[in-house]
This record gives sequence, structure tokens and C-alpha cells, in this order.
Amino acid sequence: MAPRDANGSGVVSYQTRVEPFEVAHALRELSTLRIRFDTWEPPGRYEREAIQATWSVAKPLGLRLSDAILARDLEDPVYGADALTVEGGWLRPDPYTGRPVEFKWTDGPSARTVDLDHVVSLENAWLSGAYKWTGRGRNWRSFYNDPRNLIPTSAVANRDKGARDASQWLPENQAFRPRFVILQILVKSAFNLTVSRAELRAMRAVLAVPRP
Repeated sequence: MAPRDANGSGVVSYQTRVEPFEVAHALRELSTLRIRFDTWEPPGRYEREAIQATWSVAKPLGLRLSDAILARDLEDPVYGADALTVEGGWLRPDPYTGRPVEFKWTDGPSARTVDLDHVVSLENAWLSGAYKWTGRGRNWRSFYNDPRNLIPTSAVANRDKGARDASQWLPENQAFRPRFVILQILVKSAFNLTVSRAELRAMRAVLAVPRP
């Protein structure tokens, strides 16, 4: 099924089910990605504080992109008094675990039940070539705000995933694994990022699994 604009924000929503043409396209894109050795490490050290990226505004609704993504993927979203922030709703199901999760806004991130995950994490992007980008540059801003790379998910699942790639972590919800891998491939292709040899094998294996 094609992506759909669920709330008029211009931010598209992706279905769990993948079509054969999507798999074929992803495999073509995967074949074009540069491959790095599994043990290769970039110069320097990853520092999240050095990446000065902030949320853009999703037009025409005027929501911050983070809230537009929540409005896109939550059922029965609850808006704050300003009608521009999403403060509640349900993930039915959470794409990573396959279980329903209620989202309630809290000031402390550690207390939240739902996180907004970068499917290709910032640290993995850095390892895959983004270490060359400047912290305040356009590439980081674009990557940080790419809707393809943003999925609300259980905070527990998101923190379990961390910065690991597809060879090290895949969603517990096996039905979502092909979509997860396809999104990673499309994001890495869009930003000219690399994959490790182990990552390449893992992605191919997920997309080779027969689907109903």
C-alpha cells in the first residue's frame, strides 16, 4: 500500500505490509550503498551534543514535526491547549513490539511510555558517514527531520534498540521487520550512508523472507 497523508500535515504514514515492488526497489537501493568493513571505525568520537539539530515545522498545520509524527501514527491523539502539541493517544499496535501502548506526555523523558525513534539512529548515521557532516549543517537538520526516519514506538523497545543496526537488532514484531529494513535502506540511500557487511547480510535476509 502506498504511503498516506493521515492528518493533512504532509507527513506520510507507512503501513506494516510491504508490497513486492517496494521490496524490489529497496533491494536495488541496497545494492548501490557503499559497504564498510564490520570492524571499521570513523575518526574521532560520536558526541550527541555536537549535533545541533532541532525539529522543523510541518506545514500546513503548523505542528512541530515531532508532534506531526505523533498525530500521524497515534490513534485518538489528544492535543494540548494550544492545539499544536500532542499530549496523548494510543499506538495500536506499537510497530516494534506488536502490542498496544498508551502515550501520555510527561516532562521527564525517562517517564514516557512512547519515544520518537530515528529508524537509522543518529549514532549509526555518524558511523555510516555522517561523521563528515558539520554539527550545525543542513545534512544533520535534514536527517533529523526526515519523516521516513521517524516512528513512535514503545520507550522500552526504542532504548533496547539504541544505536544498533539491522545485524544487531530487529523489531520483536516480525511482521514489521521488512518495513523497518526498507525504511533504513531508503534513509541510508537518501543520505549516502554506508552499511557494514553484516548489516547488508541481515537486510537481505529480512527481505528474502516469504510474506503472505
